[in-house]
Amino acid sequence: MDLSSIVAEWEAEGFIKNFPEGSIELHQYNGMQAGIPWIIDPRVITYRKDVFEQAGITKLPTTWDEFLDVCETIKTKTGMTPLVIPGDRDGAQVFLSMMFENGVGVTDSSVNPAFDSSGVGEVLSYVQTLYEKGYISSSTASYTDPDMDSMLLSGNAAMCYGALRTTVYKSGDPIAETLGVMPSISSNTNNSPRTLMWVNPIVAYSQTEHPEEAKVFIKWWIENMLPLFTDGGVNGYPANKGLLEDKFFNEMPYIAEAINNAVPYGTSPVWPSANLYTAWSVIEGENYLGMALQEIVTGNKDHTAIQKKYQGLIEQAFKDAE
Repeated sequence: MDLSSIVAEWEAEGFIKNFPEGSIELHQYNGMQAGIPWIIDPRVITYRKDVFEQAGITKLPTTWDEFLDVCETIKTKTGMTPLVIPGDRDGAQVFLSMMFENGVGVTDSSVNPAFDSSGVGEVLSYVQTLYEKGYISSSTASYTDPDMDSMLLSGNAAMCYGALRTTVYKSGDPIAETLGVMPSISSNTNNSPRTLMWVNPIVAYSQTEHPEEAKVFIKWWIENMLPLFTDGGVNGYPANKGLLEDKFFNEMPYIAEAINNAVPYGTSPVWPSANLYTAWSVIEGENYLGMALQEIVTGNKDHTAIQKKYQGLIEQAFKDAE
């Protein structure tokens, strides 16, 4: 069901400014507002402040080169694995974040498949450097989210890249108190820090017998959904940024750091496309980006072949969606 009338009301009221840049446009399709963003979920680099202090690291990295220097310092001075990333399906999200750090996406701004770009090749090289220098574990290909939590809590890793470690932070373990969220970084050549951020919508279906009532409810729900997070235990953050000013999101340092260091740099998974495209469901569902990451962390150094393989699969996804 087209929800454009809600957006028009918010524009008139000035409420529209509460949404992350581009999040309203993301869910526009064929001239209609197919959904309204209600929850955001950024990907972050969680780090242990005590390990950084132990290693004498006083300045957080802002570029890939600086990040690699931090990894080397941690490895040399502490013996820990500097960074742990997932090798399962969630690895696709880390790889996509790294693509954004380098200013490239799955497509170009005209929504042409662009996995064969030089920028993606640079991302593959960056991951290979992390792998070959031992900055990520040789077992990365098999790591899942629980493995990352275990590595952090057991003192075997200094950083992890992926979803917020909210469960770890609330576990009561003393290590949890040292967790922080690193500011979003950029590559050496791209000076615009970015990170993947899911922006999920609420939709209504045209089959409803009560379309106007449905729209009234959606508008009210978006404006008043704070209790879902404060009392209902919903993970993630409200897309209504005005609600992020509530003390609930600022009384826990780790959560507050995520809001300050990741949310402002959040990038939708189909960036630089302005709108969600149909082929994305296949690209994500078939885990093409995660499979590309897997190739690197299992020893494939032929970046050209990797790019050609997944460029072909992505092109086919677009053809099938026509």
